[in-house]
Amino acid sequence: MLWSIPIVTIAGTVVRIHVTFLLFLVWIGAAQWRVGGREAALEGVVFLVLMFACVLAHEFGHIFAARRYGIRTPEVTLWPIGGVAQTVAAAVRSPTEQPLRHAATAPPKRLAGLTGACPRWPSPAPAPGTRSSRAWPHASGSGS
Repeated sequence: MLWSIPIVTIAGTVVRIHVTFLLFLVWIGAAQWRVGGREAALEGVVFLVLMFACVLAHEFGHIFAARRYGIRTPEVTLWPIGGVAQTVAAAVRSPTEQPLRHAATAPPKRLAGLTGACPRWPSPAPAPGTRSSRAWPHASGSGS
């Protein structure tokens, strides 16, 4: 893809970063630097890199599902708005299209589970003086 830089090959698929993604990292780093100095800039850039590691895992969910159906995926490109996996196949239609779409959600969920990045969200705390069986124990303070 034009204006993209290959950074690594994973399982036969070239991972590329588009130049605009690099500019986005520089912009976030500079904006964070102005707000909180070097530490904030580093934190902001590392956060984005980790977030895009999840995007890459998502794209590889598509890639591995496509390979199950004999569809080659020579490259994936990371953009500031997400990732795009290039496939070498004519129009993909059911019955293979649906599994390709849904397979991409598994790797990020596993990654989030391993890192604890997506905890179970608590129910809203009940109003003072009331009890709710839906709220977490720490939300109601009662333990039930």
